[in-house]
Amino acid sequence: MSKLLGLLDVLESKILEGKKVPLTEKVMVDEDEVMSIIDKIRSVLQSDDVIQNNIQIKPVNEFSSADNQASLDAEKNSEIEKAKKIKEGAQEYAQYILSNLQLIVTKMQNNLVKLEKNIEGGRKVIEERNSIEEDLKQEVLEKEILNDPI
Repeated sequence: MSKLLGLLDVLESKILEGKKVPLTEKVMVDEDEVMSIIDKIRSVLQSDDVIQNNIQIKPVNEFSSADNQASLDAEKNSEIEKAKKIKEGAQEYAQYILSNLQLIVTKMQNNLVKLEKNIEGGRKVIEERNSIEEDLKQEVLEKEILNDPI
């Protein structure tokens, strides 16, 4: 367990030593270093020591009474209910997130339509100005030709 805490301390120090991105709360870190630390954490978590330390074996009596069996069944059912509630909560949260994302996408689509209209309007203004400039240049050229004595 101390290995795990040590690796977490190393990871924390790498993040704290990372270069700050200006005007944000973000930090740049060396991806290879961080991934290496995360790999080490995974290997420690998967090692037999951590697994064995976290497994709690309940003593089972071969001659357990019906009361003990009933309490085990009740405990099992309770755990199943907790798992169902967690799953339902996760699904509700996922639906909430997806709904918000859909709303954001819809707003972005509306903004893109407005942006396309603005771009098209800008192009029309530029074309009109170019057309007016061409007409003025043509008029000036015609006047110069007509006023130029031969």
